[in-house]
Amino acid sequence: MARKARKIKDKWKEKKWVHVVAPDSFNNVTLGYVPITDDDNAKGRILEVTLWDILKGDPSQHQYKIFFQIDNVVNDKAKTIFKRFEYSKEFLRSLVRRGSSKVNFVIDVETQDNYVFRIKMVALTHRQLNTSRQRQLRLIAKDVIDYEIKALKKLRSSIGYAFDETVKTILNCKNAKVIISGVGKSGIIAKKWAATFSSTGTASFFLDAANASHGDMGQITSGDVVILISLSGQSEELKNIIQYANRNKILLIGIVSKKDSILYKAADIKLLIPQVKESGGIVPTSSTTVQLALGDALAIATMQHKKFDKLDFKKSVMSSNAPISA
Repeated sequence: MARKARKIKDKWKEKKWVHVVAPDSFNNVTLGYVPITDDDNAKGRILEVTLWDILKGDPSQHQYKIFFQIDNVVNDKAKTIFKRFEYSKEFLRSLVRRGSSKVNFVIDVETQDNYVFRIKMVALTHRQLNTSRQRQLRLIAKDVIDYEIKALKKLRSSIGYAFDETVKTILNCKNAKVIISGVGKSGIIAKKWAATFSSTGTASFFLDAANASHGDMGQITSGDVVILISLSGQSEELKNIIQYANRNKILLIGIVSKKDSILYKAADIKLLIPQVKESGGIVPTSSTTVQLALGDALAIATMQHKKFDKLDFKKSVMSSNAPISA
């Protein structure tokens, strides 16, 4: 008697296809259309895309690999969280020439909310290094990061009344602007401050200290708040802005590390940042890290007090990208 043929089960027909979307910070772009067995088993699955897949811009964006993890599945849509990013192996391999060396360095940093943040650095040299030299470079990298971690801890313990007053002043600047300036490395940090404030609901722009005395000071009007960032507080280029603010009764906030400086004495609100050791001892490193972190802290504190959320951010992005009508 002939056996009855067994029916082969097609597992693919039982699968559910879902659209995988990036988080809000990546504008919820579609990352792919993938099959899943069920919603619960899909959670934790990692998807790998390139930066080009998201932005569709320069072809060089293919060298940046971004990893997302499925966090939640609702109907035919799988939402994700950002997991990590890295350079593609092919790109890194192309940078290593004959007679050169690639030095890898990995450090794990634990955040206050008990997340482990892994930093991987890659150094490429013009000449080939022996093992002891590579080890020495890794020790230097660790020392730099340790210096900056210590600096950030000093900043954290210094946050107090002046920080509160600065946030209140920025919040009260409703129909005016927050104007930020600095010189040198502090000037670069000032640009970042202005960009972060502008992106989080506070009208702000960077004022070039060198051009301020050649007519640009006219951008400062009554009701504005001026923030000057200077490690020493003695920068010549800032003196004219200080005098202009004091003469026209413009509220001046000084971000400075020395009490005996011109900026500290002239400022209406004096936000004193701790004096820290610079790694390498030649150029600002730890001090600019402290300045950068303080700016982020001020911007986020202001943003949260205003209840500026992701929807508000999307609106500002959409309005800035809106076509100009004739």
